[in-house]
This record gives sequence, C-alpha cells and structure tokens, in this order.
Amino acid sequence: MVALKNRYLVMEVFCEGEGPVLSQSSIANAIRDSILHNFGELGLAASLPSLQVKYVNPATKLCVIRCSRAEYEKIWCAITFITNINNCPLFFNLLDLSDAVAWINFL
Repeated sequence: MVALKNRYLVMEVFCEGEGPVLSQSSIANAIRDSILHNFGELGLAASLPSLQVKYVNPATKLCVIRCSRAEYEKIWCAITFITNINNCPLFFNLLDLSDAVAWINFL
C-alpha cells in the first residue's frame, strides 16, 4: 500500500471589517475557484483529490488546509490570489507548513 504524502498549510485569515463568519465550505470553494481561474481545469483536477480544509476557527482566524505534496505550491499560490470571500475583503498569511498533523500543536 502506498502512503499518501500530504502537506498541511496553517493559514491566518485577515478580514477587513466585520464580514460573514468564515466556514470550511466557503474557504474550500474560494480555493477551488482560484485554482480554476489561475491554473485551469487541469490544475484543478490535479489538486482536488487531496485538497481539504481540515480546520477553521472564526474566533482566532486560523485555518488548516491539507493538500498533496506535489501540489502544495500551486495551492499556496492560488490562496494568495484570493481577495474576498462572500464580498468580505481578506487575505491569507501562511504561518506554518507541515507534513503531519501531529506537528501542528499550537491549535
């Protein structure tokens, strides 16, 4: 059996003003739309199998995104192009890049 090699991106979300509450589905949809817009259908098809928003905390504005090791740079690039979610201006800041959930202890 082959072990899947994943990366976990710990991102901080900076929202300007009091916007709608961030959820896993809204962040995942924004990432998918950004990948489709910037890398096309081939880029989206390559990154979708392992792409998952694992954790979102609206109070601390942290989220953890799982992706494959081969596609993490593409997903990270697509995240930097996201400028708003649900008409709320925001941007992402990468806090940590890890290869295992066990290394993400500060959540």
